[in-house]
Amino acid sequence: MPPTLRRRAEALCGSGGEISGPRSEIRVGSRHRRLLHELQVYQVELEMQNAELREARTGWRRFWKIHRLYDFAPVAISPG
Repeated sequence: MPPTLRRRAEALCGSGGEISGPRSEIRVGSRHRRLLHELQVYQVELEMQNAELREARTGWRRFWKIHRLYDFAPVAISPG
């Protein structure tokens, strides 16, 4: 079974003990640290989903260009 987006995002973010970003110098409690880690993982997960959607859209556009070429060609084109 391939790893889920969640697992891949968690692997990219690390264990959650460290806080990255512009406010990393602020001391936070363990509950806040967990919440911040969850938000970071969720952000990475959304970025990964966005990248996958962009790739799918690019593939769809390529398919659509070829489809239009065949459908709107001025002469009959045999696919085989």
